[in-house]
Amino acid sequence: MMRFKPKSFTAILIFVVVLLYSGLVSAKEAGIIMKIKGNIFYGDQQKKRVKPFMKFKVGDLFLLEKDAQMQLVFYDNSRMEKWKGVVEVAIDESRGVDTAAGQKSVNLVSVSSSQVTGQGLRKIPDFYKKINTEIAGAAVSRGKLKCKLYKKEAGDFNAIERHGIDKIRGKYDALRSTSEPDDITPEMYAMGELLEYHLCQEIYSILIASALKKQPDNSALTEMKEGLEVILKNNCANKQHGKAFCVKE
Repeated sequence: MMRFKPKSFTAILIFVVVLLYSGLVSAKEAGIIMKIKGNIFYGDQQKKRVKPFMKFKVGDLFLLEKDAQMQLVFYDNSRMEKWKGVVEVAIDESRGVDTAAGQKSVNLVSVSSSQVTGQGLRKIPDFYKKINTEIAGAAVSRGKLKCKLYKKEAGDFNAIERHGIDKIRGKYDALRSTSEPDDITPEMYAMGELLEYHLCQEIYSILIASALKKQPDNSALTEMKEGLEVILKNNCANKQHGKAFCVKE
């Protein structure tokens, strides 16, 4: 039976630990994709198309084809990057790196900071997934999603819930006042929090009045708008909430 010498065994143990650690690091979630435009793919062997508000991890590799655009936001430092193709971007824990040019890439169009940080950023992908699930379900059930009147919900919530809603609105106003012109993280944060209270009309208003004005060419926001309009119009047609819930043509 083969036996390992102490030195050999120690070296192998260290090697295994390094491999395990590398696997854990590479699997760490690093941030989210806030905006995409054009053809963008990810993966080493089998290229998959990037989706809006998708999470990305350390070690991910993105390929932007000609004129494609991508906006990344990192969890740990709230760093916001805008990239333009053609470029291949590798993800580390705090930034994207051009695999050909390194950190001094002409394809890195701009770097700024998101006003939403930490847990607020991490909630955005889940909100996007949830709102689209609600939209799909409401389209089938003709608007049975639980929704409440926009800023007329005093009788529908208790004092603690009203305080929570006011806190969300106040934080959103503060975040929006200091955000970059095309930073929609304050809007996504507010809409995600308000969804917990079923304030669909208010979510729609934030989407129209602010998010889409900041990023009018963001197809994911346009799809969200169209889906919410189905919900709101169905609720209006069913007279569940009266005229205040109708969406203007």
